[in-house]
Amino acid sequence: DGEKVAEAAVECLQEIYLRSLGHETAPHALVSSRPLTHLLLPALSPGGGGAPEGVAAASSRLAAACSAEAWSMYEASPSPDAAALLANQMLPLFYASFSHPDPGVAEPAVDTAAKIVAAAGKLLRAAKRGGPPPDPLGTLSVHLPRVLDAACARMKYPPRDPYFGMRPDADSSDTDDDAEAHRHSLRKLYVRIVRIAPDACLERCRAALENAWRSSDPSETEAALRLLYHHPEGTAGRGVRAGAAADKILPLLVAATSSSPPGTGAGTLARHPHDGVRLLYFEVAARYAVAFRADAGLAATALPDLLGGLTG
Repeated sequence: DGEKVAEAAVECLQEIYLRSLGHETAPHALVSSRPLTHLLLPALSPGGGGAPEGVAAASSRLAAACSAEAWSMYEASPSPDAAALLANQMLPLFYASFSHPDPGVAEPAVDTAAKIVAAAGKLLRAAKRGGPPPDPLGTLSVHLPRVLDAACARMKYPPRDPYFGMRPDADSSDTDDDAEAHRHSLRKLYVRIVRIAPDACLERCRAALENAWRSSDPSETEAALRLLYHHPEGTAGRGVRAGAAADKILPLLVAATSSSPPGTGAGTLARHPHDGVRLLYFEVAARYAVAFRADAGLAATALPDLLGGLTG
């Protein structure tokens, strides 16, 4: 039928691209083709004429390969201004894939997102050694914040999800497995961003917590705690480094231990009615145990609530 023909056509174009990688100019010609963007963008739109899942997934694989190639060309080009035009032409394909609600469609774009994060890291290291290098594409000012926002948004579970990845085996499905694997990829990407931009990620944690306090949706609370849980993986292993980092993190811990979102019927997160939120809260507390030892006031605030939550 028409869907199978469309999927086969995109896969054929993908095969042409892959086979052309051994020829110096062929992949560049494919990447720089404006018709390619016009062909794939409608297929990656989740609404308003969006393509069936198979066509969208095939289009995403091709879009990811081409946008990654365009980014590599931009980084390697002796003329960044000219190469930025090409990358700007292809990046809409990356963002369309990365923000697609279907995890099978979005997953291929994670590699390109990692390339953007790595490029931002190089720019930040170069800036520390001397003046800021040219960045006509806006890697630091535009794309790194946009990738961070998109990754955090996609890590969230659907509103009112009763499981948060803890679905009983008998009730699980391939779709659930794909979605959980995609969240795992996004969490690894988030840790990469923390390594190069820890302050920006802390601000994202703070904003997520504030948003959770305004919402009665447990998925918002889980998402905020998840960012706080993974943050030290990018800064100090699995603990909290003393000094400035701890000073910035401790206020977030106080917020997490002393309040709970409205409409939950819980005094604090340790007594949250959702098992997934409560479990993650205890995991966050365990990961930041060094902060409790370093701050007697925080320990006095948090430990009674933690113990009360454990004992009921």
